[in-house]
Amino acid sequence: GKTTVVINTTEYHIKMENLLKDDTYQEIKKTPTTKIEREINQTMKQIEQKGLIDRETRLKLAPSHCQPPRIYGLQKIHKVGQTAKTHCVFYKLPHLHPGQRINKDSLPPC
Repeated sequence: GKTTVVINTTEYHIKMENLLKDDTYQEIKKTPTTKIEREINQTMKQIEQKGLIDRETRLKLAPSHCQPPRIYGLQKIHKVGQTAKTHCVFYKLPHLHPGQRINKDSLPPC
């Protein structure tokens, strides 16, 4: 923290490609994010139609404008031999929204 690291863009891309070469990550041709968001919204509509939640609650819980995870590298200047560490951003995934937004006040009484 509290340190700015200046690095050449080409060098950064080479380091990231090296970090991504192992079997931890898998390249996909098309992101499933939109499909997952659509499936969750359809399920939420079915729950609303059954009368388990009202429209306002469904709209609060339903994901929208979701994005696939992003990965970037953080430079480790204080560790010898480890020059970069990957960091993934997951906060805009569709399946995270309902769990983050649900609380006892957002659901109608039983």
